Amino acid sequence: MSPERTFIQHEEIALRAWGTDTLDHGRMTADAPIVLEDLDDPAQAKSGSATFSLMTAGDVSGLVPGSITRRFPSPGSSDAEQPKAALIEFAPADLPWRYTPGRPGAQVNAAGNPGQGLKPWLVLVVGEPTELSVAPDGTVEIATSVQQNHRLDQSWMWAHVQHVDGHDDIGRIISPFELSPDTLYLACLVPGFAVTPDEDVAPAWNGNAEVRLPCYDHWSFTTGAGGDFPELAQKIQARAPKDIGNDFGVGRVRYNRRGPGSPDHAQLGMEGALARVPLADPAQEDPLVQSAREPVDGWVAAEVSALSAEIPFPPGRWILTAPHYPEPYLGRGAPPGPGWGGQLLEDPRRRAASGLGAWNAIAWQDQIADAAALLAGDVLTAQDRIVAVEAPRSRGSSGPPGRAVLGPRAAPGAIRGHSTRPPGGPSAPHPRPVLVGGTPGTSPRDGSDRTGGAGRGGPARGADRRLPVSRAATRTAPGRSVRDRQDRRGGSGSRR
Repeated sequence: MSPERTFIQHEEIALRAWGTDTLDHGRMTADAPIVLEDLDDPAQAKSGSATFSLMTAGDVSGLVPGSITRRFPSPGSSDAEQPKAALIEFAPADLPWRYTPGRPGAQVNAAGNPGQGLKPWLVLVVGEPTELSVAPDGTVEIATSVQQNHRLDQSWMWAHVQHVDGHDDIGRIISPFELSPDTLYLACLVPGFAVTPDEDVAPAWNGNAEVRLPCYDHWSFTTGAGGDFPELAQKIQARAPKDIGNDFGVGRVRYNRRGPGSPDHAQLGMEGALARVPLADPAQEDPLVQSAREPVDGWVAAEVSALSAEIPFPPGRWILTAPHYPEPYLGRGAPPGPGWGGQLLEDPRRRAASGLGAWNAIAWQDQIADAAALLAGDVLTAQDRIVAVEAPRSRGSSGPPGRAVLGPRAAPGAIRGHSTRPPGGPSAPHPRPVLVGGTPGTSPRDGSDRTGGAGRGGPARGADRRLPVSRAATRTAPGRSVRDRQDRRGGSGSRR
């Protein structure tokens, strides 16, 4: 039995229990009770309070690593379930409300009416890449369409705490945005409050104009076709047994005797993944259905189990037999005993199903491995191309967008982690590539012939795209850049 889950509207640390509705420069103030007592005379006591301010959303520049424990859909997923909402979870369960500037019930909605709960200071917004633009400085520009899909007067409904006995509480924030099928989305974690120029606190957006806010976390995902498993399950329609027949879900398997004897074959029933509900009286079942639920005859079991028996053979020869499935668990020659081990050795229906499953696993294993290798290669290639473009720019070089241009002061080793040798003029040996996303030992000519040049536009094709840049830089005469050579040969993008 699964443990019971309890959902709590919000959770606060004890320090916030002293908070008041008064704000000081956008920060919630709190009064800590203080009692001074004479230890020699307890009757002599003085009580009072100390007022202090609590940090607010405007004081947070980032989250501590490890605070976020889960993101859904998973970052980079390409087949996310469309009906489910995007969410993010936190290890400190109180984190969604820790820096909220106010007490429960103190918030007001857009109409000026009291809210119904404590609003979180964090909000998870979801939109398409054209609606959310994350900048390198850690901020995100939020379009008005995203703001209107995330009305801050309703943000108190988007966060809660999940409690399960014996487990740590989980703080969770959900995006209210309804996803569409087959769409690329960007999810961003942003503050729901902002400090105004007059040091007051206000909702981070109102839906009337684009805003730029700190982005504490972001990831992308793509939804799959519409629907999820519950929706697919709802499409299953119940049918009366009389409408589907007594032998529904049962296939016919004919096993021919391999040796002499009678009968010369056995007719077996084999159940599939879907089966009809058994009749109340087993005697009324179709004979084929009955045979599907009964063990095979002894002569069939003896013939099938002999297929995996060890065959004597002369030294130096090896004879392949059918798989002996219980061998890894029981050892060679050990009796399988009752249960699945004996069924896999003696029942041709079970051997057929297990063989089909093994074949599917092998086929899918190859496809998954090939796809993973392809994606890994593209990631490394893209990384190399970005480094090739950014490295010369960081050193003050100039050139056309998307192309690395090396001047006389830029050594080939400055691009993509090459290990260079002492300069020796145009006749110096080629740089030796190291393990930075490339293939060790690949010659520069091999790389240029296949890829057509580093930093070139278009899809990533190979991990050794960096090699042509090194060759061109090595062969360029002093004082002349790669771009100069190309211009003299009839165009900045020309190649031999």
